[in-house]
Amino acid sequence: MDPGGAALVSAAVGVRVAFRDYRGAVGCSTRSPDLCMDKAIPYGVYDLAANDGFVSAGVDHDTPVFAVKSIESWWKHVGAPRYPDARELFITADAGGSTGRRTRLWKAELQRLADARAMAIHVSHVPPGTSKWNRMSSVCSRSSRSTGAAGRSGPARRSSP
Repeated sequence: MDPGGAALVSAAVGVRVAFRDYRGAVGCSTRSPDLCMDKAIPYGVYDLAANDGFVSAGVDHDTPVFAVKSIESWWKHVGAPRYPDARELFITADAGGSTGRRTRLWKAELQRLADARAMAIHVSHVPPGTSKWNRMSSVCSRSSRSTGAAGRSGPARRSSP
């Protein structure tokens, strides 16, 4: 946490992960488990000061709305209790995709979040090709790769510096 009352996070989308729906009648009604495959999209928010990550999983598409909803979910469940006096949120995000600097819906959704939480939100975009150095991108990629062929994810791990 910044001494001036701000939280600093890194946000990134991970690689789509295939998973199987084992809920029986709800999702899969065929005998072939391969036909029951679906995709999950991890979106992570990494709290730099606390060295802690928060991952949301979506099953539709990587959209600006999903990105901001993930950040909003992090704020509700982790950020607000951890930083009760914060009036600013600093976000580092990839320069392309749903969080790109030219994506109007991303900006509109961030403004909606800023208005709802009565806080200023500042975004810095990392240059293209540098997401491998973004801590949350590497955590999302690792968690995507740790998902087994049967769709079971590995144990939740906290990233160390």
